[in-house]
Amino acid sequence: MMNNFDCTPEHMRLFGRTIPIAGALFLGESGSGVEFDTDAGQVRAQILGISFELSGVCAAQLGVFVTEYGDDGQPVTEKEPERTEENGNGEGSEPEGRKEHGENEGEENGEVVHHAPIRIQPCPKGPYEAAKKIPVRRDVHTYEIVSNPEHKHLRVRIEKLTESQYDKVALSVLEADAPLYPTPEYGRQILFIGDSQCAGYGAARTWDPNENPATYQFSTVDEDVTKSYAWQSAAILGAQGEYFCESGGGLISRWIPPETDIPDTNDLMLSLFPYVDKNTEKAAKLYLRSHGWKQPLGDYEYTTLERRYEKEPGVTPFLPQLVVIYLGTNDVSFTRGISVREQHFVRRYIDLINDVRKFYTGARVLVLYGMMDQQLMEACRYAAGYTGSDFLELPLMNPAEEGIGCGQHPSPLTHRLAAEKIADYAGEVLGWERYASPAFPDADRYFLD
Repeated sequence: MMNNFDCTPEHMRLFGRTIPIAGALFLGESGSGVEFDTDAGQVRAQILGISFELSGVCAAQLGVFVTEYGDDGQPVTEKEPERTEENGNGEGSEPEGRKEHGENEGEENGEVVHHAPIRIQPCPKGPYEAAKKIPVRRDVHTYEIVSNPEHKHLRVRIEKLTESQYDKVALSVLEADAPLYPTPEYGRQILFIGDSQCAGYGAARTWDPNENPATYQFSTVDEDVTKSYAWQSAAILGAQGEYFCESGGGLISRWIPPETDIPDTNDLMLSLFPYVDKNTEKAAKLYLRSHGWKQPLGDYEYTTLERRYEKEPGVTPFLPQLVVIYLGTNDVSFTRGISVREQHFVRRYIDLINDVRKFYTGARVLVLYGMMDQQLMEACRYAAGYTGSDFLELPLMNPAEEGIGCGQHPSPLTHRLAAEKIADYAGEVLGWERYASPAFPDADRYFLD
């Protein structure tokens, strides 16, 4: 018998930038989600998608991570994935994110159910490789999360892979034939503040060097926070990461094309920082109002970081010991080596670091720069030194040796090399030993389906 479980701390651990509205749990920034232990034979999720367009290029993408635990309480990670019905070799005939809407669907009780390929879960590489990727469709649909006919002890995590400025997504309720239990909290916590590199944009697949970059068409299929330097370094250190990231985001200007000399000041990082996820909350409430929802009297429009836990009773506050900031790659499209612009950039960087220190008292701050561009290296170094923060120079990506991601962004290998440097820093400065060595994020076969 299937039972409904609300997405609350009673049944699962909530992590990342989540916002409960009208009984649904909106997953905001990249890397937000829920995690639970269960021996249920089947788990489904009712998921709401708020889409901007019908083409699906901005569709929110979710990753489902599954780890089996044996009788000794330890993860079982040596299994090979069972062959699928599609082609019998362990891989589907087409990547999940490339399927057109309407494929891989069935009807049950009048509702569309998106079925997973026939495969014994969990995935062979444990909690660091997703067993399934879900492109979220418009409106509410039911998605199959786990098929576990032998009722093995599983740890299941549903995590948002894409960033909040694209399609919005909410978990309405989870359905299961056995109880769901929240997993333990992490002792180590890291906040990452950044742009597309932090979000893992372009890292979901390696760019073919024979393709013309001018022909590249953006798609959220090519974005995956779990391949970013931020997620990978948190995994290496056994820390819970929280990711406040915006592709194109900057401190004095978003990315602008070379033919433009006017800064794009929409949604700069300083204006977004005081909120849990202003843009997701705005879109969610507009959608819900259009469907008859009435906002409670006295409710504030946007949830600030100071008030984020008022609506989430039982959620353990996120109090990072380390805050990692990597910004400037988009600002450089406007600064262009002009001294007065670079000085303005430094002032805004100092303002952001000071705001971070006021809110996360006692957290160590690490400033990064260098993977995609090095023009603002000294400006970032100065801002770090002025505020008493640490600074780590990252090597410029080397496409010839490391490959390159979509949209001319860093490859999974480049991200992983940066993550290793961050882990080394945490070991030297914070005394954090490495927790594990996550499965290397292979660009061609990261998701099993």
